[in-house]
Amino acid sequence: MALSTRSAVIPVTALVFTIVCLIAPSAASASPMLNIIGQSSFVDSAGRLNVVGTVINSGQIPVSVTLGLNTADIAGSKTTLQETTYGRIIYPAGESPFKFRLDPGMSVLGGPFIIKAGKVSTPFYNTLVLNYSNMAVGDGKALLGTAKNTGPFPLYNVSIFASVHDSRGAQIDTVRSNIITIIRPGEQVSFSATPDLAVRSNTMYYSCAGVDIDTPIPTIDLGGGKFIAYNFKAFAEVSNLQYINSTGGLAFATRHYSSD
Repeated sequence: MALSTRSAVIPVTALVFTIVCLIAPSAASASPMLNIIGQSSFVDSAGRLNVVGTVINSGQIPVSVTLGLNTADIAGSKTTLQETTYGRIIYPAGESPFKFRLDPGMSVLGGPFIIKAGKVSTPFYNTLVLNYSNMAVGDGKALLGTAKNTGPFPLYNVSIFASVHDSRGAQIDTVRSNIITIIRPGEQVSFSATPDLAVRSNTMYYSCAGVDIDTPIPTIDLGGGKFIAYNFKAFAEVSNLQYINSTGGLAFATRHYSSD
């Protein structure tokens, strides 16, 4: 897979407008390639069976994934549970963990499977920088770090997720941090996540750390109470967004996914 890079300057003709930058995938990338790895289960501190794992996107387009898990209760009644991955969008070459929590008395009939995978045209805004150690920290075996917004617009309802591993490298849990309601441009905030008490003593390190975020409505502050609101729709990564005073335009770079 190759990433091609484009840059553009869009002249500003109004204070509120929409930029549409829809880059269609090639025919070869029309069917996402998804795999489930790291499947395991444990009984948590509340006595519920948990099934965890990770979905890897080996395709060339961003996707949203819904997983299923067949279960049965003590009366033999069968139900298929559904969960999404912790990262609502899995970008190409990316991965996201998941977790099923079963009610007491329920048993599993087979392993998790993918029910649905849909193409997503939300670009990857490469504006949130994570700084953390993969190694579990302290008695709580926590994932600790910071997240800094390097972009020109605020980010809302941000959470950081990761897979939890033991000393053998097996995935033993999936965690999510507290939800950070807003990270303003230039702001750095701390985050933390801890594994379930039932597996905490076996926790050694974290992997697949990623970010889940509400799709932003980006704005760039022009000063004097004026701003530009815009929106992208693209199978691409968008970075280096800035307003150019001398030209009255927006400058940005995109990297879109291609089979070339």
